Amino acid sequence: MHQIMRSDPLRRFALGITIENTTLRFWVSHRAYLVASTPIDINSKSVDLVRVFLGIALSLADRLGYDPTMNSSRVWRWRWEILL
Repeated sequence: MHQIMRSDPLRRFALGITIENTTLRFWVSHRAYLVASTPIDINSKSVDLVRVFLGIALSLADRLGYDPTMNSSRVWRWRWEILL
């Protein structure tokens, strides 16, 4: 997540998921902080897990961390425009 935030100036935050055995944890990395959820057991919370994955898959770009006030274009090199 650090790499995503460092290399993409269009990001406001990044979402992450770690899975270890049957334990899952969600992460949100913002420019100023990092937040982790409490561990969730995949076997007992499978319906909630599917609901979260569908929510992420069907979300718009601004809900996934992209800043809607910025545009990028590449002519000779990358250029970012901030809409006010």
